[in-house]
Amino acid sequence: ARSKRLIFVVLSKIIPSVDLPKRLKKKNTSMPSKKNFFLSNSLKYLLKSADMAVFKYEKLAAVLKAI
Repeated sequence: ARSKRLIFVVLSKIIPSVDLPKRLKKKNTSMPSKKNFFLSNSLKYLLKSADMAVFKYEKLAAVLKAI
């Protein structure tokens, strides 16, 4: 969870036009513009792949510790 928060912070610095926490809170009330919609989808994808990378790294670390 901590790594996800870190990624959020990094990405929100890279893409200041997308304010993630605010956007997520009012997701249902307003339809985002197409650009923001695309960006948020890209961010979701990035977060997912970063999660996978962290997960794989943790598994690798566990394996290395076991040896």
